[in-house]
Amino acid sequence: MKTFIPPTLKQVEDYVREKNLLVDPDFFVTYYDAGDWHDKFDDPVKNWKQKLLTWHRKALERGEKRPCRVQGCKGFGVYPAGKDRDGHPYYRCINHKPPEEKASLPKDMTDSLQVVKFPVVNVNDKRNEQRKKLGL
Repeated sequence: MKTFIPPTLKQVEDYVREKNLLVDPDFFVTYYDAGDWHDKFDDPVKNWKQKLLTWHRKALERGEKRPCRVQGCKGFGVYPAGKDRDGHPYYRCINHKPPEEKASLPKDMTDSLQVVKFPVVNVNDKRNEQRKKLGL
């Protein structure tokens, strides 16, 4: 039996581009990486291309067919790219993926940040203690 080798993001993007699928490659890879490449029934994935085609078919069945907003492009919109003047979202295909948003701080600064946890103070407990002291 052939052992399963998980695809890279590049492989998934190339396949989505080749077949013009309505699947977000980033989400697909992240979804199956998180589950150690097991499906929702906890069965191991045997064919990732088949899973991609199934995701595409289910998206079409749900009526998620969205055109790419780049003029002249006939691809399916996968990536949210903004909203029009009426507030409706519009999408771009994998060939016209919007640029990634950049972090506001440089990476070397964000790596050294620490999470600060503040103690939880229940105001009602303090108020009740004060009321007891006053005899109310």
